[in-house]
Amino acid sequence: MTSRPTGNLIQPLHIQKKKPLLLPLHSHTESSSSSSSSSKDESPQLFQPQVYPERWTHLVYLSLLALLSDLICFSVSAAPSTFEQVYDGHSAASVIDIFLYTNVIGCCLVSEVVQRFGLGMTIKLASALMTFGCFFRSGLSFLTPFVGMTSWSGEGMLAPYWSVVIGTVMVGLAQPFFQCTPPALSATWFPADERATSTAIALNMNQIGIGIAFLVGGVMATSPNGLGHYFTYIALASTFISLGAFQQFKDRPPTPPSVSEYEKYLRGEKEPPFFVTIQKLIRAPEFARPLLAFVCSLSITNLVGVGLRLNRIA
Repeated sequence: MTSRPTGNLIQPLHIQKKKPLLLPLHSHTESSSSSSSSSKDESPQLFQPQVYPERWTHLVYLSLLALLSDLICFSVSAAPSTFEQVYDGHSAASVIDIFLYTNVIGCCLVSEVVQRFGLGMTIKLASALMTFGCFFRSGLSFLTPFVGMTSWSGEGMLAPYWSVVIGTVMVGLAQPFFQCTPPALSATWFPADERATSTAIALNMNQIGIGIAFLVGGVMATSPNGLGHYFTYIALASTFISLGAFQQFKDRPPTPPSVSEYEKYLRGEKEPPFFVTIQKLIRAPEFARPLLAFVCSLSITNLVGVGLRLNRIA
């Protein structure tokens, strides 16, 4: 008798309303000792793809985490003068630079970490890292005796600059795990006809996060007290989302959503290391044009941002 893959990935087949796509079920595990005596006329086991409603829950969590990570990155952009008033000698732009430099390091780690811990545990660990980073960036009253936080008018609390830097580094390391994993989530949980939509939703949440940072920050972060409350609310939002992810975010569904994902599972196929992927992309001639377009787009965006800032200063 043909053996099944270990674990709970493949469940017993059940009847669906519409005719399922069937595929012979082969296993990459060792066959049992009794397989040689199985009858030849035994019908083969069949696999049928299945999707689960929980896929949308996973997409919501990943999208919210991506949104929040960019909101944190640009949270000081809407009112840089307030930040510079509080932290004399330090600019809001320098904090964003620290975030982006750390983000590059995090991007190099995504493939290896997901390979080692799986998608579910990786997202949970990254969300926890981001939450701790938010608390380092925010100033809460119960931390005042320990880190020497400064109270503004007896209400809002702001962390010292070194704490803001540590928190920024932590969030910068966590962000790539929300930005680079939407395609993996789509392939693991969504059928082929929904993958483009799910990936686009998660990726576009980064831009929405930037927009919210300017809208909310422009209203709240107009004073030291407001900046302290702004950072605190971000930390609380990150806490609630992370707690939900720890409860509900799973590595993969019980049954793959497509035949291709099932075949990858049987082959034990894994994503190559980051530097191997980079080498393959650089060698591919069709990669040059998209890379050039991305660099041009990013350069124009940065130039426009610098121009707006200089105009505001003038």
